[in-house]
Amino acid sequence: MESEAGGLTLIDCIDAARSLSPEQRAKLEGWVEKGAQLSIGSLTVDNSKLVGLIQSGYLHVVADLKREIRGFTAINAIAFPLLVVVSFLRPEYVRESFFSGVLLALATLFCAYLYVFSQNWLLAMIQGNYVGKIYALYLGVVFLFFCDIALNRARVTRAVARGISF
Repeated sequence: MESEAGGLTLIDCIDAARSLSPEQRAKLEGWVEKGAQLSIGSLTVDNSKLVGLIQSGYLHVVADLKREIRGFTAINAIAFPLLVVVSFLRPEYVRESFFSGVLLALATLFCAYLYVFSQNWLLAMIQGNYVGKIYALYLGVVFLFFCDIALNRARVTRAVARGISF
């Protein structure tokens, strides 16, 4: 067990510490005490840096979560008025628009459930990986599958399911 600094082994260091004179022991104890006090002082400084780091991390997570919730809300707030605009532009298809609205509501509820309850929020906050950015795409895909099931007798959905099955 040689050290890289002087080539002394642990046993050599212990033997050297045992053979110290009382004056040398007092001097060594003073150095150890002074070093411990310096370490405590530096720990206090490090603690204040750590508090600042934790607080800035917390504020960053809060800002990310606010942005995530705003994005989630904005996507849902855009989808439904867009459907209303389409129904006013094509009044002859109001019945179909209503049906599409029901499908969009189901898709939104389904995706919102998955978004809120299927996401591991702890890991999302730690890693900063939120799914809100792809929520609009996910909602659109689910809405298209619902439309396929309701309007196209699930032909595309069955073909996709057959393609995925092994």
